This record gives sequence, C-alpha cells and structure tokens, in this order.
Amino acid sequence: MEIVFSISNCSVENQIKFSTCTLLAGALTWWNSHVRTVGHDVAYAMTWTDLKKKMTDKYCPRGEIKKLEAELWNLKVKGTDVIGYNQCFQELALLCVRMFPEESDKIERYVGGLPDMIHGSVVASRPKTMQEAIEIATELMDKKIHTFAERQSENKRKQDDNKNNNNNKKRGRTHWRIHCRIGGRTLTEVPNLCAQNATITMTTHVLQNATSAMVAVKFIHEYYYS
Repeated sequence: MEIVFSISNCSVENQIKFSTCTLLAGALTWWNSHVRTVGHDVAYAMTWTDLKKKMTDKYCPRGEIKKLEAELWNLKVKGTDVIGYNQCFQELALLCVRMFPEESDKIERYVGGLPDMIHGSVVASRPKTMQEAIEIATELMDKKIHTFAERQSENKRKQDDNKNNNNNKKRGRTHWRIHCRIGGRTLTEVPNLCAQNATITMTTHVLQNATSAMVAVKFIHEYYYS
C-alpha cells in the first residue's frame, strides 16, 4: 500500500481515506463499524501505521503471526531460486513487522538466508536498503547460474571430443593380410598399417607365383601410402 501511496502522490492526511476505500466484504464491514463506534473524525485522524496495527490485530491473531515469524526466521534460498526467496521473504516481512524495527534488521535477516555461494559477496557489498540487497543477490546468482551452465557445456564438449578421439584411435589400426599359395605352401605377410577411418582386411586367396604376390603387396602398400 505504501507503494500505491507514493505512485498516487497521496498525502499523509489522506492515507486513511484512500486505504479504507479499498476495503471489501468483511474488512469493509469492520471499518464501518469502527467509524460508527469512535466517530468519523477520530477514525480518519489515525495514522496509516495505527490502521495497519488495528487490522493486523483483527485479522492476524498473535498465534498465527508467531508461526509466520518462525517461518520467516528459518527461511532460506532453495537451491539457486533467489527469485522465489525474494518474493516469499517480502510477503512474510509485510506481516511480521515486529521482527524488524529497523531496515538494517530486515537486511541482515534477508542476507542470512542466502546460500554460501553468494552470501559473502552480498555482505561485502554492504547494501543500505532491502531493494539494493535484493538486486545484488539476484545479479550475483544470475552470474553463478550462467557460469555453471557454461562449465557444463564445456565439460560435455571435452567429453565428446575425447570419445571421438578414442573411437578414431580404435578405427585407425588396420591390418592387411595377404595370403599367397605357391607350390602348395601358404605365405602370409601382415604389415601393421594405420588409417584414420576404417579397418580393411584384404585377402588374396590364390596367386600363381611369388612374383605376383610381391607385386600385389607392393601395389597395395603404394596405393594406400602414396
């Protein structure tokens, strides 16, 4: 409501009239009853702080407020969700005004709920207002999340590169087998050659003589190495 007062340029003397015009249902009935009880002038002469206290006492029993205060006191950021923490903290702080007599008390409690990864940096920044503390914490967490995402992407790229390199090494070992049958005997030559993308096994089952066999070996060797 204070923000609405500021945006609307509502003067202090008109804050009660302005705010009570927004009441609905049971709250409006309660206010009209209060005006009839104390009188119009007295009712509208109170301050906005007094009206907030009366409405809190009416609609927020002390037992419920204590539960909310305990929730606020133990509130912490879940994971990296600073945005959710900001919203929840501000909503509870509006109802638990007794917890924070000064703005510095609220800032201290807010910073206390931040995760270790940004807590020290926010403390070192020494925010003077809640809005400043929220903006610093949100910006720092955004940077942390962005850096973490970049590292994950880089690690995945390195893993993929290593996997591809290992596969290339496995595929790069090629064995050539050339069997030559000459005069009832089998001659086998197995050169250990390296290639990039395939394993090739070539077998010559029947060659007429040793000269033909060596010609074949020489041809294959020159073809793949030249």
